[in-house]
Order: sequence, then C-alpha cells, then structure tokens
Amino acid sequence: MLSILLSLSIAVHSPPGGGLAGVESPAPSPAGPVAALPRSARRVEIVSLLLAPGVADLAQLRELSGGSPAAQALDGLLFVRMNRLGVYDLRVPEGSAATLRAARLGELPGVEWAIAPGLGEWLESPDDPSYALQWQLSNNGGAGALAGADVGAELAWDVSTGDPSVLVAILDSGVEITHADLAANIWHNPADPPNGLDDDGNGLVDDTDGWDFFNDDGDVTGPVSHGTRVAGMVGARANDGAGVAGLAGGWGTAPGCRLLCVGVGDSFPDGSVVDDGILYAVDHGARVISLSLSLAGNPAIDLALDDAAANGVLVVCAAGNSGSSVTYPASHPGVFAIAATSDDDTVPSFSSRGPEVDLAAPGDLIVTTDAGGGVATATGTSFSSPLVSAAAGLLFSHMPSLTADDAKAILIASALDIELPGDDIRSGAGRLDAGAALALLEASDCNGNGLYDPSEIAAGTALDENDDGVPDLCELGTPFCFGDGTLSVACPCSNAGPLGTGCANSTGTGARLIASGSASLEMDDFCLHVSGARGGQPGLFLQGLSSVALPFKDGVLCAGNPTERLEVIFLETDGSGSSISDLPLAGQVTSGQTVHYQFWYRDPVISVCGTGSNFSSAFTVEWI
Repeated sequence: MLSILLSLSIAVHSPPGGGLAGVESPAPSPAGPVAALPRSARRVEIVSLLLAPGVADLAQLRELSGGSPAAQALDGLLFVRMNRLGVYDLRVPEGSAATLRAARLGELPGVEWAIAPGLGEWLESPDDPSYALQWQLSNNGGAGALAGADVGAELAWDVSTGDPSVLVAILDSGVEITHADLAANIWHNPADPPNGLDDDGNGLVDDTDGWDFFNDDGDVTGPVSHGTRVAGMVGARANDGAGVAGLAGGWGTAPGCRLLCVGVGDSFPDGSVVDDGILYAVDHGARVISLSLSLAGNPAIDLALDDAAANGVLVVCAAGNSGSSVTYPASHPGVFAIAATSDDDTVPSFSSRGPEVDLAAPGDLIVTTDAGGGVATATGTSFSSPLVSAAAGLLFSHMPSLTADDAKAILIASALDIELPGDDIRSGAGRLDAGAALALLEASDCNGNGLYDPSEIAAGTALDENDDGVPDLCELGTPFCFGDGTLSVACPCSNAGPLGTGCANSTGTGARLIASGSASLEMDDFCLHVSGARGGQPGLFLQGLSSVALPFKDGVLCAGNPTERLEVIFLETDGSGSSISDLPLAGQVTSGQTVHYQFWYRDPVISVCGTGSNFSSAFTVEWI
C-alpha cells in the first residue's frame, strides 16, 4: 500500500549565533492557543541536516562551500530551528522540492548528512460506533471477506478529510439534514435565508437548504430514506463519536465536503425534474454531482449533463442493479459510471455491466446513515457511486486546481485492477482506491507548487540542479515522476548493467520493459524503463515473487499478485517512462530469489473487440 504523507506544525525559533547569509529567519508565530491538529495536513517543505565535525555553524558551512556550484543549494533557505543535538531544520523556497535540495546539501563537504524528513500518518481509526462494520472503508477480512478490499479510507484521510469549500450534490429522494452525522456538512444557501422571499432571484422561494424539485419546495428531507443513506456515504462526519463515517465527511469537529441536497423524486426518481436538479447543482457551485438512480433516456437530461461537463462538474452515476446492461444516465458519454464490489473484491451478480463502466466501488451490504437519525445496511450500486463522488471530493479538497477530467483520470489510474488486467465490462479500470488516488495526486506535484498538470510531471524530470547531465529525479527516485525512458541519458545507474529486457507482446506496437543496475540487494540503484508504448496513457509497474500467464497475445509472465505493484505513471508523448526502486519489494526479497517484473498499460487506439487493447512486457531478475 502506498504511504501517505502528513506534517506537523512546530513553533519557530530564532537562529543561533553565526547565522547563514542567505538563510533568513521567519518572524515568530504569535503567541496563543494552538488549534487541534486535523487528521490531514499538507506537507511542509523542510530539509534537515547535521554539520560535519569541525564545522561550527551555518555561516562556516557557507565559507567552506566557497563559490562551488554545489553551494547554490544554500540559497533561499529559511531557518526554522536547531535542536540541542545540532540538527538544523531549514525550509526550502516555494516551488523547490525538498528532496532535491537535501540531495544537493548532502554533497557539501561540511555536511554530515541532509534529508527531506519523512512524513507519516496518525495511527488512529475513527471512534464512530458503527465504523467497525463499514468494511468499505476498512476491511480487515474474516467471514469470507478479503482484507484490504476497501477504498483505503484511512490512508486517504491522512492526506485529506474533505474541505467545506467543495460541494458534492446529492440528487436523490431527499436527505435528512438534521441527522446528527450529516447536519454539520449540509450546504445552506447564503443568498436565500428563510424569510418567505426569493432573495437570490432564482425563482425558488427559500431554497435555503437546497430544493426539492419533485415536491416543488425547499424541504429537502423527503419521505424516503434512500437519499439519506446515499448522503452518508459522502458526508457522515468521521471520528465524532456518533453513527458512521463518510469518506469525505471531515474529522472530529473539522467539517468535510458540503452536501448540496436536491430532491428529484420520492419513491422513484422523476425524469421530468432530474435535468432541473442537475442545473441547480451546477449553478450553485457543485464540483461533483452524485446520481444513484436510473431512468429512461431523456434528451433534456442529456442537455443538462452536457452543461455540467461544460462547466467542469464531475457527474458520477450508479451503473445499475440489473446485472445486465448499464442503465441511463450512467450510460451517457462523459458520466462516470460506477459498478459495485463485495467485501471479497469481486463484482456481485446484481451489478450492471458493459463497456460504459469506468470504475467499481463497494456496494454490497454497506453500513451508512439512515432516516430517523440511525444507521442502516444497504446494497446496490446506489452506494458505490457516492463513494467515488466522495473520493473526487477529497481530490478537489486537496488540490482545488484539479479539473473534472484530472480527477477522473487520477481515480482510474490509481484503481486496483481486481479482474483481468485492463478495462473490463464488470469493474472498468478496477476497484476505487481513494488512498492511492490521494497519494498519486500528492506525488504528481513535481515542482511543489500545489498544481496538478500531466505536462508538469514530465517537465519536472528535467530538473538538473547539480548540472551533471542527469535529471535529479532519476538520481533521487522520486515516486510517480519519470524520465524520458532512455537508458543511457535519463536514468543511468551507478552500477549500470542490463538486468533484463522484456519482449513487446500484443498486436501492433507493444510496450518494452528494460531494467538496469546491480542485481545485488545491497545496491540502491534498480531502475525500470519502458519504451514503445502509446504516449499519454496511464501505466502500471508490477512486481511479484510468483508469475502467471496472462491472456495477452504472447502469453508473457507478470507478477502473480496484482497488489504487488509499483507506482502508476503517465507515459510521455514518446511512449516512455521510468521507475526507480531502492530495494525490490521493500526488503521482502532475499538473495537467490527470482522476482518477476511487468509493465502494463491499455492502448485506447489499437482496438481489439472495440474497447482498446492491453499491452504488457515482462522479464525476471534473480537477486544476489
């Protein structure tokens, strides 16, 4: 499982005597009570270093460095603190990567060591009484369940628990907005207070809490519990000592994503008002619209869905419970169609299937909020789609600059493929992994400016702060960022030597995988490179101690367990990408073992059976 990053706020001290020229001291924080730390926080760009024996202080370090190019690593650093053991913490300038700066500082003759301190996670689970029953958030196995067959909620929460500026619209049968688990996250229209007037001029009197288009009034509660159950999947407050936890409902007293409640039916969804509900959500700032319903095709709804897409709103919809074709509006192009999974990571028979399915998420015997202030167990893709809506809400919370297309691409690229490799009609790209999605988002910000852009990822690999002709990324092994895939230039290993070359396999142009470095477990220089793939596609590096034959054209071998995966990458325009590993399988491998490596991606252009083709390349390495 991917490790998620978390940071702590620590008081700032003045620097000791002999401060470093060019290392400035920020003003001390004002005195006062310290707010409780949230479950999640953005990383702090800090480097820590210890001076070599005989180097008295930072000023002497600058003198020893002289005018060498490496001394540029000292420029722009801000002093944060020094402990009694002589360890300095320095903040790197905005837009500079701490890992790169630490590597440069470590090359200075007066530095014993320099690191970008690791960030971690709070080892804490929510105290909601029914949380132990919510296998969709944390699945510990047992009674036929598969441990880990969940959405990785606790890892996701270490990055984001949701932000109230992000609105997730629940278009459903109504939501019990007074429910203790939901009330704090309900959106209220600031432009139309409850005074009997249409203050915001939208033609709706007192749409203070949203609007019920089916009953044509501002009471969004509704008489049917379906909408309350759906809303709890997104916005039930976690760690509040009550009920259940929602994936994007905040933590403790900290609010999560807001729920914009829109009624579009009571006992059944009404196709005549769903378009109005979509437009209302778009007009009032929803980033995500969650639909847990199916209808007959409707051109008015088509127009509304197209309007949502044009306004950058991600529409997520349940695929249906017929066990056959995907129902409308999930079948509409551009709608994110979601199938269901069970607690053993299989797709239940009721979940609709077809080429429209983009993703799957837990939806079988799910514990969530219920009308009357309680909790209930529910089944259906109605409860899978709001989990994906909530995961998208977490992505938007952590990086507001994301577009709907960005969020969709990240959720697909980070999904765990639970069936045959590649897209399939039952689970699409795989089962939602919100923890991996947040990790991919956080690590994709290669230049540290808080913006996500696939082109930026590629650009980030070109940084060469020590001017040695090798992109810093390849030297440091920063995850999720990748070089241009050329073995001799982008990622040469210090103990270079080819370890293996995979054959391109499948129709047309297939990916080819190459490994270089030392076969010794003691060497931190194992590099994987792929070339010959179609550029711009997400791809996945896999590794495992076992191997299985894949149903591709050439029947090559791959890692036997798809959970033994390395990072997801986006291939560059020339169809290449790279991955760096310190040690294989994080120390699980011993001398003499053979490990199988694979690169897999889906080519949407070269099509077999109309849905694109799966390409892969694989080889084995015997470690010494």
